[in-house]
Amino acid sequence: MKLEIYTDGSYAKETNSGAASYVILLDGQLIHQYAIALPGFSSPASELSAVILALSTIKEPIEELKLYCDCTFVLGCGFGNFQRKKLPKLWKLFDKVLSKVKQQVPVIEAIHVKGHQKKSVISDQAFWNNYVDVLAKTASTKALQKPITDKVYISI
Repeated sequence: MKLEIYTDGSYAKETNSGAASYVILLDGQLIHQYAIALPGFSSPASELSAVILALSTIKEPIEELKLYCDCTFVLGCGFGNFQRKKLPKLWKLFDKVLSKVKQQVPVIEAIHVKGHQKKSVISDQAFWNNYVDVLAKTASTKALQKPITDKVYISI
């Protein structure tokens, strides 16, 4: 089984709320979506939280995981060689979750996708990145305490 995950975080000044969102695709088909407000969280904390929440859904072995994110901060600090100067508690949780996922997934590819692409230049990557962006913005601007969720596929 090969999965693709798209994540995004958002922050709304008017509600002082961040939000995290993700979608999970199996063979290009949406099987799960999730978004929730994170009151008081900054945009970077929300971006990182989205990745942590998404990776936390992986409970069974899968062949390959492609993780798409438009945040170079998260990709660089989580999968590259950027220094982690902020959010130490979240990074500790990220490391714990990623360690568990690596036991289930032999191949994890973290891919940067350009954020906020215009609809006239839409690729699958741009479509799903824009989709999670809308989920995150909706959750942060409305400060949703109940998640936006839809699980189409029971076992991930």
